[in-house]
Amino acid sequence: MTYNVACVYALRGNAAKGAEWLEKTVSTGMPSYTLFSRDSHLDPIRRDPAFVAFINELRPRWEVLRDEFGR
Repeated sequence: MTYNVACVYALRGNAAKGAEWLEKTVSTGMPSYTLFSRDSHLDPIRRDPAFVAFINELRPRWEVLRDEFGR
C-alpha cells in the first residue's frame, strides 16, 4: 500500500511526498531498489533531489541484502 501511495505522489509530481512514502515502503519491508529505479510511475520525480538522495541511499542497503539473500 505504501508503494502505491508513493507512486500517486510521484505521478502528481510531488517528489518530497513520493520519497517520504518510498522511505515508508522500505522501512516496512520492501527495499526494492530494482523496482524503484525502473518503475515508470516514478519517472516524474526521478531527477528531483529528494528522489535522487533516496535512491542513492537505498542502493548500498539493497546491495547488502542482495548479496546476503541472493539475486
